[in-house]
Amino acid sequence: MQQSRVDPANVVESLAYTLLEVLNATRDLYKTLRIKEKRDHETLERSKGYPPSPVSDHLDDDAAAGNASIVLDKAAVKREFDHGMDTLGPPFAVGDGTSEC
Repeated sequence: MQQSRVDPANVVESLAYTLLEVLNATRDLYKTLRIKEKRDHETLERSKGYPPSPVSDHLDDDAAAGNASIVLDKAAVKREFDHGMDTLGPPFAVGDGTSEC
């Protein structure tokens, strides 16, 4: 699947690409927010005079688990789209008649 080759008439294919792009953006946003959360936590701890805590390690573990979950969801969407294309061929990409305008 490559975004530049998506025909807007192919409803299912367009939807699959859109979902993949959303999952990419979600992964990037999640990563950015987790980095900010960790930085904010460390800044708060330092401002209170506490030494670095192992909570930061837990934040890293949680971030890795969340990122892995998003990557697995993306892989599942791609796998299902590819399965539909393999099983039904090009008509799968178009969708059914009720989805056409």
